[in-house]
Amino acid sequence: MKRLCTAFLIVIQVISSLVLIPLVSASNYPDLTTYVSLQSTLPGVMTGDKVNALQEIASVLTQTNATKEALELARTEVDNLITYFDVKAKELLPELSNLAVAKNEFDEMVLDADGKSKEACVVGMIYHFESYVYCFDKDSYLNSFLRHLNAYGNRKPTTPVTKDFLSILNLLTDLSKTWSLIGTAIKEFGTSTSTPTPTAIPTISPVSASILAVNASETEMPFTDVSGDYWAKTYIETLWKGDIVKGRTASTFAPDATVTRAELVKMVVLANHINVSDLQDTDTGFTDVPASHGLAAYIAYAAEHGWVKGSNGNFSPDRPVTRFEAVKIILNAFAIPLIAIQDTTFSDVADGEQSQYVETARVKNIVRGYSESIFGTNRLITRAEVSKIIALLLVPAI
Repeated sequence: MKRLCTAFLIVIQVISSLVLIPLVSASNYPDLTTYVSLQSTLPGVMTGDKVNALQEIASVLTQTNATKEALELARTEVDNLITYFDVKAKELLPELSNLAVAKNEFDEMVLDADGKSKEACVVGMIYHFESYVYCFDKDSYLNSFLRHLNAYGNRKPTTPVTKDFLSILNLLTDLSKTWSLIGTAIKEFGTSTSTPTPTAIPTISPVSASILAVNASETEMPFTDVSGDYWAKTYIETLWKGDIVKGRTASTFAPDATVTRAELVKMVVLANHINVSDLQDTDTGFTDVPASHGLAAYIAYAAEHGWVKGSNGNFSPDRPVTRFEAVKIILNAFAIPLIAIQDTTFSDVADGEQSQYVETARVKNIVRGYSESIFGTNRLITRAEVSKIIALLLVPAI
């Protein structure tokens, strides 16, 4: 099913009623049971079977000894709920693509509506997005914000943005975070030995581009080396608008240039909508990546979560990445379960770890070989190729 979003950026999370929903539960998983209260305000959306599903998922996630099988079933159910509520969001607001708000202008809308800054917020207030948190003390302040949003420039939607719609966005965002966290927990059990039932890969932030943060104030890429008919233009543009990639210069992207290990790590961290500001000056654990390194925080996060490893105490941040290495890092970062395979498609892909990662990426339709039998395992990957893989994971229907 085609997702509503075209790229990841700002996700608004606003609860529709006066019921205050905590941002994150004490166990790192969002507390999905708090959304059961929406059955009274959105009975046609939050139906009984969806309430039961949320409660069953929460029951699994609160267990300290949940089995891998239970987590996999819970993740599948989360995926089903994402698909369902994705559709309901579009029914409430068909013209999602009309909302494209630059971050600085969005920030002004919140403050103009008497929203409070993060420092003034308390747990359970009704509004937050990304790493920024704002609170509205009164429902009238929230309504004021909605009026600002509905009157935004020439992109204002003909169907008003309502609190009901924002409630579903809130739920979708927490479901997406839950999907990702379960994936990380499943990986701790080790690689699966059986072929899982193929399921759609949810975008990291469902409906994430319903309010799309436009890169700066521009809508067209400034890169002279990415022409309108360039094969990877759509993928590069998706990540550029998401502020996941930048040009090598103000006017060039260098699509055929190689990608370093540090650069790739930064891209996948940003693509997963992770704020690493708290990791500034953190010891990365690698002798060649001091805390003063410009990308140290990204590398520290990726290493801590098992996305990447070093060798002999070094990370080699400036070493160009091969196609296989890129596939491995990206699949790890997106917590994509590896499939069990019998035979490899490509003659230059070794059995074992290489074949599992490459075949999983091939089956997910995010990579192809240079021919039917050659993947180019040790060939250095380009910026354009990396952009394609990440963009397809964020927006499968692109």
